Amino acid sequence: MSKVVIGQLLYSRGYDWAPNEIFSLSYLNKTVQVNIDNFSQNDIINLLNLNGIQTNKILVVGAYGSSADDKLEIFWAYEGDLPKSRMDIWITNTHHKFYGYAGVQAMVVPQFTKILGGLEQALTNIATQYQIRSFFVKPFEMQNLPPLVLSHNPQDGLLADMRWIRNSYQYFDAFKALNWNAIYYQEASGKQVFRIRPKNGW
Repeated sequence: MSKVVIGQLLYSRGYDWAPNEIFSLSYLNKTVQVNIDNFSQNDIINLLNLNGIQTNKILVVGAYGSSADDKLEIFWAYEGDLPKSRMDIWITNTHHKFYGYAGVQAMVVPQFTKILGGLEQALTNIATQYQIRSFFVKPFEMQNLPPLVLSHNPQDGLLADMRWIRNSYQYFDAFKALNWNAIYYQEASGKQVFRIRPKNGW
């Protein structure tokens, strides 16, 4: 089965961006220069293309930048692999460097607010088509995500973070049976519970 690589970066650090400030966006071995107020999906596609990722392998791209909002949101997913399970995504502005990361079979979606249009459906499509071995989705309560992940029978997963999904306790035993390492879920009462695999196994 082909693998999916998902990248994310959320930069909202109280930094006062100058209008049309230029910043560097780096991933793997390539860097592009981007204007904060003209940042678009094309900049991300260009960066991925420079790294040898063909446009027809790119599944979804989200890009938002604004000096007025002092915010930068980056998301992408493509069919492929990485030299390691996780690789950094760096931005460099006149203030400092900041990083997010891309992961193989890792669906990590922080609390985006600007690039949400179509994103939930894109995540559903990805979880339907590809095996996911770690997931954390903050902006949406995706009731369909745990069963979609489980449908691919992913053994020895890393993180099943279902703390924002109501009644997700019902999936705990299934992820435990697949020997996942860390599992968050929500009880019927709404209480959030964290369980981690004991050293001697479940």
